[in-house]
Amino acid sequence: MSARDIADLARHAEPVMQQLLRYTQALFTHMAQTSACHRHHALAPQLCRWLLQHLDRQVGEEMRVTQERIAGMLGVRREGVTTAALQLQRDGLIRYSHGHLRVLDRRGLEQHSCECYSVVQRAYKQLRNGSSAWPHASGAPSPVSASTGSRLPHRVSPAVLTRADSTAQ
Repeated sequence: MSARDIADLARHAEPVMQQLLRYTQALFTHMAQTSACHRHHALAPQLCRWLLQHLDRQVGEEMRVTQERIAGMLGVRREGVTTAALQLQRDGLIRYSHGHLRVLDRRGLEQHSCECYSVVQRAYKQLRNGSSAWPHASGAPSPVSASTGSRLPHRVSPAVLTRADSTAQ
């Protein structure tokens, strides 16, 4: 499906537009949180986050990946990944040998990971569940679209409402 087809579909089908907006929100959260993580957290918690995020997107607890590849993804030297992986192995969280990594204790990895993993995980959970990424106080009415006059679902971004209001005038 071309980008133009997706854009046309989103313009004419509000559920598609809502899902695209939720995906964009989750993607921006992921990118911003990863950037902050690289700047502010030690390598071992970053490695735990990276491993957990990859486990979330695959079947099973094993992956074939070199320390060089992980170092490139995290923007660090391979020697740093070696040191962090050895510590995780000593702690009984992973088994790693010659490009073959097996997670032995996922909960332990979650405990050793920085909070960035849970922030990104929540963003993707909101995407999957279609829940509000912009919560309103309980009992607050849904915003009203200026272009249609109908109530909008709570998950519509206030920024999108502002743009919609300005284009409707």
